[in-house]
Amino acid sequence: MENNYITIYSRKLAGYLLLKGFKMEDFQKSHKDSERTIFYFYNSPELSRAKMEFDRLKNYKGSIVNI
Repeated sequence: MENNYITIYSRKLAGYLLLKGFKMEDFQKSHKDSERTIFYFYNSPELSRAKMEFDRLKNYKGSIVNI
């Protein structure tokens, strides 16, 4: 993928971004671990803010699942 995409390795973060309205550009299985999926989103300032929000919520709640 080109530099204008950001790689997301967390399913929870990818799901959170999708719920926030961000479009997933692509995904693929990891070459190192067939159980993992790699997600690609278009990199933008809004996406960076959403990632920071996710991290704050995760640290505050301990788990993003209950949000």
